[in-house]
Amino acid sequence: MKRNACARRLAALMFAGSFILTAAQAQALTLITLHPFAGSPDGSEPFANLISDAAGNLYGTTTRGGTNNFGTVFKLTANAGGSYTETVLYSFTGGADGSVPYSALISDAAGNLYGTTTGDISAGNGNIFMLSPSATTPWPITVLYNFAGGTDGSRPLAALVADPSGNLYGTTFQGGASFSGTVFMLTRSASAPWPKTLLFSFAGGAAGGLPQEPLILDAAGNLYGTLTSGGASSAGLVFMLTRSAAAPWPETVLYSFAGGADGAAPNGPIADASGNLYGTTIGGGIGCGVGGCGTVFMLTRSATAPWTKTLLYTFSGAADGGTPESGVVMDSAGNLYGTTTGGGYQGGGGISPSGVVYKLTAAANAPWPQTVLYTFTGQTDGGYPYGGLLIDTAGNVYGTTVAGGTSNNGTAFELTSAPATCTDNAGGIVQIGGKQFVPCPAGEVGTSACPPISPVVGPGLPNCGTEICIAQNTWSSPDFSLCTQSVAPTCLDNSGVTVPLGGKQFVPCPAGQVGTAACPSVSPVIGPGLPNCGTEICVAQNTWSSPPDFGKCDAACTDNGSIFPVGTTETENCTGGQSGTQSRTCNAGGNWGPWNTSACVCPTGELLCLNTSTLAKQCVIPLPGITDTSGAFHAWCGNILNDNIDCSTSCPAGVPCGPAFDNAHHIQTTDMYCGDGSIGPRTGGGSDVALVTFLALMAVWSVAGLWHRRRRALR
Repeated sequence: MKRNACARRLAALMFAGSFILTAAQAQALTLITLHPFAGSPDGSEPFANLISDAAGNLYGTTTRGGTNNFGTVFKLTANAGGSYTETVLYSFTGGADGSVPYSALISDAAGNLYGTTTGDISAGNGNIFMLSPSATTPWPITVLYNFAGGTDGSRPLAALVADPSGNLYGTTFQGGASFSGTVFMLTRSASAPWPKTLLFSFAGGAAGGLPQEPLILDAAGNLYGTLTSGGASSAGLVFMLTRSAAAPWPETVLYSFAGGADGAAPNGPIADASGNLYGTTIGGGIGCGVGGCGTVFMLTRSATAPWTKTLLYTFSGAADGGTPESGVVMDSAGNLYGTTTGGGYQGGGGISPSGVVYKLTAAANAPWPQTVLYTFTGQTDGGYPYGGLLIDTAGNVYGTTVAGGTSNNGTAFELTSAPATCTDNAGGIVQIGGKQFVPCPAGEVGTSACPPISPVVGPGLPNCGTEICIAQNTWSSPDFSLCTQSVAPTCLDNSGVTVPLGGKQFVPCPAGQVGTAACPSVSPVIGPGLPNCGTEICVAQNTWSSPPDFGKCDAACTDNGSIFPVGTTETENCTGGQSGTQSRTCNAGGNWGPWNTSACVCPTGELLCLNTSTLAKQCVIPLPGITDTSGAFHAWCGNILNDNIDCSTSCPAGVPCGPAFDNAHHIQTTDMYCGDGSIGPRTGGGSDVALVTFLALMAVWSVAGLWHRRRRALR
């Protein structure tokens, strides 16, 4: 299949034009995996969208993988036959060059690539870099700016945007006057570092902060962006910075999300030719319970704020998808395309919903009709498309997935309306339903007599196997029904003896079953199976039946190399400093039952606590106790837990969770511990102050639990 060249996507220079893409066909799109990432030294976990050059080559970043496992910049070179070849252009070292590039790239007319990294080993504040084209790899890197943290800003997560003069604009997730992020400009320079101007510092709280999405630039030089936090309802906002001769640039809040059905935590935005803005929200809407599964929205341009918001679509979290982690792109007809990381596949079978690619068809009234273009399974086709999309002039859609692929390191993919094809062994292109012939198995006539050319239609060839193109570059399992055996088939058993068709060999039972090592290596030609042995049968030339028949193996339990038949009991001394013995019984199926620890007791005055470092219970001397509001007294386990671990999820059944005590105030606010009930009179100076502090902590933790589920937790 010959692929049309991708539309060049140069840095999103213009407010409307760079987002207006050719209308795509929405139905019957075929997924082609352009590259399954393999992990180091290849890349892994691409979070951002792809960009393209005039030749149809694609470029992107991975957050992990590479030679040093700190992320990569890669190129997918378009081949004449429609396939792509991946080249790692640069592997980050985690030093002064930075690490973990989350954002997409932008490019200039000379083919230079610009991007951001979230941190480096020495400072951890991130940088802005440029890769210059080279005939060899790695491409030379220039660090245009290293963030210093503090008021200077740190950890740039989003892609950059460039103006016609080549100046770069972007955001930092943290830093600034209130440590809530910044907006900056790098002035183009002949040498690095490029001069930086702090255009705006977010105040946090209701004013918003922590920018994570790319900015867009209009023809007047004004900047537009989104914040996932802040606003009147703490559900995020859309803002504009008006270009000014001096910093800081004036900020205008164009819309503040209310949460709930209105949406929360916005992504984007993009703009149309009229200056209206479009984007998504990660949460909110009316699906998926209280938190919502997200929405797609439009803000109609207005001379005054707030701009009018229209809810174009609300995700249900089912087959239509949910939780869009990126914004949308628009075609020339005004239709919108995007991805979700949740929802989608509803077929069960152990396959989890792994996101979708969707289209919203422009309509006079909301909601806009939605079409799911592809549903990911999280298997070899990929899963969880966090990044946005790229659409070429032929309507083909390109993107990335964080997971899935042949080694679960993510993929780069294409969705195309062109018919699916397969490449045969001779390099020819075969349509769906076409055949290729393959040699018969060893020991059968025709082993090397099959032509490499693949007819599109027609019957099979005698003494050849046949494969059929059933999906993009996917052949069916070979059909060897027209192969003729030249000699009676035999199998070679594990002891080197030749066994005729129908003969058996005995193999050990699976681990944990009686008879694991008690089977003979000699294989009788006929006869019944042996007790406590698996059986394989010769079914074709050098082909044993699979899986083995383990019907005569008896289930058993194992411990330290010993085998315990079903119904037997194992007894051991109690652990964790307890006296007495504990026992467990081997249940049906070869599974151990729980330990019976009813006879295990701690020494007088000690409590049985759970050590979350080792996940083992042990007897410890308790800390001073506390009296709760009902007058009940509790004693708490000593300091054997890790710092900052919520013991409410790790205490033994029936054992309460509470605060530990320090020497000054009889309460330690950062650790919680498991207690084992009343053990005596109150000791120490614990008072209502401790209880009030404990209750305040619980309230803080409850509020913290309301933080929306944002995936961009940095490593």
